[in-house]
Amino acid sequence: MADQTNGVTLNENQRIRKEETLYDVLHRSVSMILPDASSTESASLLQRIKISVSENGPPTVNAIIVSLLISLAAAGGFLFFSLACVTAIYIGAMSIAAFVISIATISAIFAAMIAAGWVGFFWAIWLGTRKSVGFAKQSLSKTGSVLSVYSSAQHARID
Repeated sequence: MADQTNGVTLNENQRIRKEETLYDVLHRSVSMILPDASSTESASLLQRIKISVSENGPPTVNAIIVSLLISLAAAGGFLFFSLACVTAIYIGAMSIAAFVISIATISAIFAAMIAAGWVGFFWAIWLGTRKSVGFAKQSLSKTGSVLSVYSSAQHARID
């Protein structure tokens, strides 16, 4: 039984198609437009293009759209997974950076406290030593004065 679609006669074999790949559809479309030199078809180029598009246009467009949607879904899933990994790495890096910065800050505070304690200790030692040396000088000075006065008194009695 033959049907007529858009002025073109289609056999039942041409209407019933099972699983076809995009390559098969595109190959059939091109072979309908550019027939072999041995074929005896006398249809004009415009007529052959119309026939090819009317028969193969819808499956081709459907296959292209479905392929595009599937590839976009796969790319979207890959991008989602990639960006989720990058986000996890970024969060991990920020957590480690915050930990390192806080440890460095706490260590610097303790180091400053220890350094300030040692500075205070040495300052107290310095002040104590300075006061002791000043006291020793004053004591020696007074002792020298007393000895000088005592020796003068001794000389005065002897004379």
